[in-house]
Amino acid sequence: MSSSENPTASPSVPPVILIAGITGGIGSALARRLIAAGAHVAGYARNAEKLATLRAELPALLTLTAEATQPAEVEAAEAEAAEASAAASAPGLVWSPSKSRQWAP
Repeated sequence: MSSSENPTASPSVPPVILIAGITGGIGSALARRLIAAGAHVAGYARNAEKLATLRAELPALLTLTAEATQPAEVEAAEAEAAEASAAASAPGLVWSPSKSRQWAP
C-alpha cells in the first residue's frame, strides 16, 4: 500500500511492522527482509531467550515477550508497538489492525 492509498502513512517515515511469532523461521526471516528494506520492525514471541538472540542479530528490532494465544499479552505488545501500521502473523493466527480483537487459528 502506498502513502497515497493510506492517508496515515508518510513517505518520509518508514512503516512500523508488528510481527507475531518473530523468533520462528518465517517471522525472523520476515524481520530481516523488512529491516533490510528500511522498515521499523517490532516483534513478539513467548521465548525471551530466543528474542534476545534475535535482538543481538538485529539491533534495530524492538522485541516484546508475549504468548500469541493470550489476548492480554498480545494487547500489551500491541500497546508497546502502538505506531504499527501493519502486522504479520507468523504463528498461524490472523490479526488485522482494523479488527485487532478477532482471533482465528
